[in-house]
Amino acid sequence: MFNINKKNIKIIFKISLSLIIFFILTLFLTTLLFVFTTNNNLKNINTVTNKDVAVVFGCGINDNKPTPMLKARIDKAIELYKNKKVKKILLTGYKHGKFYDEVEVMKNYCLKNNIPKSNILEDKNGDNTFLSVKNVVKNFNLNSAILVTQKWHLIRALYICKNIDKNFDVVGVKANNVPYKFAMLHMNLREIPARIKAIYDILRYHK
Repeated sequence: MFNINKKNIKIIFKISLSLIIFFILTLFLTTLLFVFTTNNNLKNINTVTNKDVAVVFGCGINDNKPTPMLKARIDKAIELYKNKKVKKILLTGYKHGKFYDEVEVMKNYCLKNNIPKSNILEDKNGDNTFLSVKNVVKNFNLNSAILVTQKWHLIRALYICKNIDKNFDVVGVKANNVPYKFAMLHMNLREIPARIKAIYDILRYHK
């Protein structure tokens, strides 16, 4: 049985401290890398130039309705479309079985907001950000896109896109943040492994 004594407490403290330092350094270095790479690609509704599509990344549905975070993303894409910044809206997300289909829910929301079906593109193989971005760049014969998501996710999506195809004309417009309890902590804890995975996926893609 594990014996809690001063020696073991010191070991636990050192391990915990090392993990905290690793967490902070990784967050700082990846943020520096991603922001440095993508800062010039961040735009807003007034400064963005016209592109082929606005890309909406799925991020969860409840009772066949978009979550507040996903709704904010779709609303921003609809705003871009109605301001004639894009010709079409491309919806990319996760589908599991018959009862979980992010893209279908997003499409229905767009249709209810008077977006013509002919101007909605669908990618139901967007199981994660890397696959979504890769599918956008490679599968739809596009020359340009506006990525639409919250800023913490946007810099990662832009970083992936710029490293998949440096010639693809991509910018990002951030969707409104949706505040919730422990949002910043959750974002940081999630983004650390997500950013490491993004770098790994890019290296593997170009291998």
